[in-house]
Amino acid sequence: MQLNESRLGYSVSVISTTPTIFLDSVPLLESTGMDRIHVDVMDGDFVPRFGLYPEFVSEIRGRTRLPIDVHMMIRSPEKYVADFAAAGATRIVPHIEPVEHLSRLVSAILDSGVEAGLALNPHTDFSSLKYVLGELNCVMLMAINPGIVGHKAIPATLAKVRDASEYLSAKGFEGNLEVDGGVLFNNVRAFASSGADTLVVGAGTLFNPGRPLEDNIRELNSLR
Repeated sequence: MQLNESRLGYSVSVISTTPTIFLDSVPLLESTGMDRIHVDVMDGDFVPRFGLYPEFVSEIRGRTRLPIDVHMMIRSPEKYVADFAAAGATRIVPHIEPVEHLSRLVSAILDSGVEAGLALNPHTDFSSLKYVLGELNCVMLMAINPGIVGHKAIPATLAKVRDASEYLSAKGFEGNLEVDGGVLFNNVRAFASSGADTLVVGAGTLFNPGRPLEDNIRELNSLR
């Protein structure tokens, strides 16, 4: 870990289980050291499925004080920034690929009173962040093609995380370098040692259906 030498952070993926199971699990997640909540918003266009909505973010906010990250996998994120900020988001992280006016979008997020991040698809070069980097709290690297739960991490992701960590450190970036998608118990430490300081945990770890949630949490905490 290069950007943040402290404790590895975990952001809990809401879409990796049913809404009922997730909401029922919130007290346990909060009490056992999970750090953030990760809400995927999908439009069925930029990614091949539909996702969550502001009202569900409001429901989550009413149950926890954990930070809520809204990951916007949609074509027109600027239209919905105010709605998700009002619903209780702590940080809004749209994808860079469909955005025509990146600086304007980042400014709109910050003006709404929440933190700004940007997400990059597996083959998007992180150097495209150069002129807005100073305004960001988070850079999110996708380890899978976005929108599909349960896919394996693309092998080149570890090298990309290392390269991004070196680039961001050289630029003086002090925010989070986060990895989303394909996180498994057997690659948590590899992602961390490559430079990620936050991992999105979901179907392959935290909500792995093969054993109780408590056991999955225990193993994740042991890997920090």
